[in-house]
Amino acid sequence: MRVAAARHRGLILVYHRIAHGPELGGGIVPTVPVDLFRRQLEAILDVGEVVELELLLRTPERRRRPRFALTFDDDYPTHRAVALPVLRQLRVPATFFLCGRSLHGMGPAWFDVLDRLLRRDGLERTLRSVGSDAETVEALALACERNEPLRQAVIARGSALASDGQLDSADIAALTQANMSIGFHTRQHLVLPTLDEASLQRELLEGRDALEAAASQRISVFAYPHGKADARTAR
Repeated sequence: MRVAAARHRGLILVYHRIAHGPELGGGIVPTVPVDLFRRQLEAILDVGEVVELELLLRTPERRRRPRFALTFDDDYPTHRAVALPVLRQLRVPATFFLCGRSLHGMGPAWFDVLDRLLRRDGLERTLRSVGSDAETVEALALACERNEPLRQAVIARGSALASDGQLDSADIAALTQANMSIGFHTRQHLVLPTLDEASLQRELLEGRDALEAAASQRISVFAYPHGKADARTAR
């Protein structure tokens, strides 16, 4: 760890949903139980320090302890209800990359619907219900990323399922009031390298102003949906 710090190394940890207990297992959304999340942060604080993401990305400084940054993706209500109390108790900052779908009256993203289907029905029944020949959960998720009709089949099949909810404007404001940073994650969460130029420009911009207004802070950081990008998208 001392060598890593001396060489200006840092580590960014990417989280999605933090949950109470194991009840949200079996789906596709990466989920960490809150007790494990707390232990992870305590272990990090034992060996280094957690700093704001933008500070970690600046010109590196020679330090005795390595630095870490925490990020959270998507619009899960657990960001405020479960993760935020731990962050505040341990006094560590984080950046939340949000889509802000609730600000536009949009329902849950297809992967959240698929997550609920998989948790309720399991893989085999879900595959039959949406008409996919994928063999694994990962293959099904990848097929949905690439196929709009399959995404729509997932949404239609899961439309009657109770939603886990999304962050609303009050939740976003609460994150800001707790001195957390807000980043943009696009409104529709599409795979950006597959889009034409006009669609790419639209995805990078539409919804950002509304999210800035809800967060009452300037948004200067961005996370690629599905973690996928190419040189054109990065430019």
